[in-house]
Amino acid sequence: MNENKNKLCIIYWGLIRGFKYEKTYLTHKKNIYDKLNNQKINFDVYIITNEKDYDDIYINKIPNVVILKILKISNIRKNEKYIKSLKNIQYTTPGWNDIFQENISLVNYNKNFIFKLIPSNYKKYLAMDISHNIEKLDIKFFNNNNCVPKKHNCNGYNPRFLISNYDTLKIELTKLEYIINNKNLIFHNPEMFLKYLFDKNNIKIIETDDIIINRIRTNGEILYDL
Repeated sequence: MNENKNKLCIIYWGLIRGFKYEKTYLTHKKNIYDKLNNQKINFDVYIITNEKDYDDIYINKIPNVVILKILKISNIRKNEKYIKSLKNIQYTTPGWNDIFQENISLVNYNKNFIFKLIPSNYKKYLAMDISHNIEKLDIKFFNNNNCVPKKHNCNGYNPRFLISNYDTLKIELTKLEYIINNKNLIFHNPEMFLKYLFDKNNIKIIETDDIIINRIRTNGEILYDL
């Protein structure tokens, strides 16, 4: 395990979506895998997803995968932690319905699941929603403690991409535990909830325009604005 101290740990979570399309995979290859390899930075990859939209054509091209977990959504929805998390938090953004809140709870369950499988001794961690193109990524930010894209912060912190140390990663990936242990949480959106958690733990976050990611719809359409 000591060899991890000089490695980067990449954690992918979310629905596969974009990785059904070569163009999305190529943005990850160009801006993560190739850049790290060119700089001789070793890395491992952990993936947590669900069966919906799953397609392994380009998933199988991701290098250095240590763990790939595909959780069944119907089983998660029966889980006590998932059910309790739905009851304990509410997002008030207009137009966000019950299905949205269920999806957020599903994501938080997945993150919590994979976190328990990740060693604590990697040099740095990158956790991101796999259903995104990486349009721009300056790998100098792997030298910073905690960094997120400035774009799509929605008055909080963008929860879809985080470069961090282990302690900050834990706050982001174990949000489910905080939710199930605290009732009547009300936030305008997940971005503001993440900012609340980081501020509560005195975590300093760097926001930058040198990291840009864009969400991919199921049909391959790029969503430039949320």
